[in-house]
Amino acid sequence: MRAYDVKAYQIVGGPDWIAGRGLDFLYDIDAKAEGEATPTPDQMRHMLQTFLSERFELRLHRENKEMPVFALRVAAGGSKLKVSAADVPSTTLRPGATLNRLTVAKAAMTQLALSLSSFAGRPVFDETGLTGTYDYQLEWTRELPSGLAATNGPDAEAPSLVTALREQLGLRLEPDRRLVEVLVVDHLAMPSEN
Repeated sequence: MRAYDVKAYQIVGGPDWIAGRGLDFLYDIDAKAEGEATPTPDQMRHMLQTFLSERFELRLHRENKEMPVFALRVAAGGSKLKVSAADVPSTTLRPGATLNRLTVAKAAMTQLALSLSSFAGRPVFDETGLTGTYDYQLEWTRELPSGLAATNGPDAEAPSLVTALREQLGLRLEPDRRLVEVLVVDHLAMPSEN
């Protein structure tokens, strides 16, 4: 995911041993980039791609695949977002045992949709029509209810993500299907020990 700057839902195919997307097979990598300078994120991704290709014999291709997604829309009653007065964008995520808190300053709705994609486990597309930058805080239970049921989670004080979006920001997530670019793993070899 880091090497190709994609989410878990954007990786398909591969051998059976990568079921769970590597959570059952963890590797420690001890590597050092040439030179004194710290690599940029783009350089780091390129190095990881090369490493995966050489060490794991990774071969992949990109294609578009229809999959379940969410559309982020303004809820009935309208948006509760406040137009940002901040000079500098900032984002803070505080994950907890039962509660997540996302605090954002000066962000577009496309950024919120991208953040929600990580929590929802599938792509979220911004269809709010809101074009400004906004400040907001969102608090919700860690667990996304199955099928997006708007029920409270284990912490009665913290709503589900769906409920929190509606009550705190005046937004809603609606299930949909769309074409999404994915990486298809054509070949991946389990490496031997050094």
